[in-house]
Amino acid sequence: QGKAMALQPFAFQVAGHKHALLLDPAGRVLKPWNQTEWQFYQHAAAWPLLVAHIPHYHGLHNPAGEPNEETAHIVLDNALTGMASPAVLDIKMGTREHGDGCSAAKIAKQTAKCAATTSAALGLRCSGLRLYTPDGSVAMRGKQYGRDLTPDTFRACLREFFSPPAPTKIKNLSKADGLHPSPSVCTRRVQRVAATVRSIEAAVATLAGCRLWSSSLLIAYDASIPCACLAAPVADDAGGTLCGDDVTVRMIDFGQSKPPIALATEDLDDGYLFGARTLIAILDDLIAHATAK
Repeated sequence: QGKAMALQPFAFQVAGHKHALLLDPAGRVLKPWNQTEWQFYQHAAAWPLLVAHIPHYHGLHNPAGEPNEETAHIVLDNALTGMASPAVLDIKMGTREHGDGCSAAKIAKQTAKCAATTSAALGLRCSGLRLYTPDGSVAMRGKQYGRDLTPDTFRACLREFFSPPAPTKIKNLSKADGLHPSPSVCTRRVQRVAATVRSIEAAVATLAGCRLWSSSLLIAYDASIPCACLAAPVADDAGGTLCGDDVTVRMIDFGQSKPPIALATEDLDDGYLFGARTLIAILDDLIAHATAK
């Protein structure tokens, strides 16, 4: 805090304000300061079940006096560290986006947006993604793509995101013997994501008074690691990283959220829980179809 340092743009941002995220020399993500989000990270430290699923908070980078949205940044772990070719999906969670204190006009706008998109039907909406197509090229899709999805095409979006590209086409992919046909989805990655979302759902179900309005799940994996789902079984001590081991899932974006309240009499965030349970069901369905005989 209070010290200038060399920053560079974060190359793999898929949602939010364009070029808003930066990287510091240590490879950590710097996000423009928002008082609500800053306070959320500070209070979240008291809730281990929540902390396990959010980026590690490293404090505030604030080279100029009182923190403000123009000069200050929240410093967080980079969830994509170590990934050579990250595939990234940002899913807006829940059925409500506006936080407390929003203007009537903003509440009306956000409510209408949720009602007109998969946020209402599924408790989920794609905010943006970065994936590798079958020929190994990168495809970027933004928030309008997500708003145009229906419940059925949202499911298709997830299936495409988890479909492994041709392993020889990915830049940075190391050469390996025994390349094999790819399944419709990489079941090991889907299983890992489903397990983590189950853990998140169980955690949120214990957080009385917590509101995760307009927050997202960041889901990522390293597309440079070939899908091994149809390969011969691999011994646990074979070495190297397997598909599934490369997955990361983080709860992010708390600019409209409220941390849990100790001994709160308030109920749970039903909109978020609805979205988490819907996502688990979709992921389970992907696995079932991919492994059906």
